[in-house]
Amino acid sequence: MFAEELARLREESGLSYRELSDKVGWGHTHLYHMEKGASLGGPEAVEALDTFYGTTPLLMRLWEIARDGSLFRDKYKRAVELEAEASVIERFVPGIIPGLLQTPAYARALLWSAPHGPENSPELEEQLAGRLSRQEILRRRPAPQFRAVIGETAGPRSSRPSSAASSPARKPSAPPT
Repeated sequence: MFAEELARLREESGLSYRELSDKVGWGHTHLYHMEKGASLGGPEAVEALDTFYGTTPLLMRLWEIARDGSLFRDKYKRAVELEAEASVIERFVPGIIPGLLQTPAYARALLWSAPHGPENSPELEEQLAGRLSRQEILRRRPAPQFRAVIGETAGPRSSRPSSAASSPARKPSAPPT
């Protein structure tokens, strides 16, 4: 609902992502990801959009609904909230590549390596989307400082699923403009 409303408002305004970016002060790629549902963005971006479109508090309420109905398991919600606000993120992950650096193939292999039945596939797809959407944090401006200590067992010689061995980590890419 949130992403669809963002798309509707931008299309009705007749603005491109770049033009909207100039008006609200947020990067065009960030706005693109929010509109496509790859990222919820943060409350500051939503507030800027609400103000620009004159929809206060509609977008903020939709954002809160989307955030609270999050794709993250309850035990991770607080950590994800703190991570979204952090100016410095540090990870010590001896056995796997940190989630913020995982490729879709690597993250999928990890999620699907746990025993599950076919009825769990939609939930696993949601978890995958949630994990990958967190990478938006590294694209925001200003981006947080990110430091990770990754054990050598997380590399290609580990015992993790072979489908992920060729591409364990990546730098998050920007969408087309």
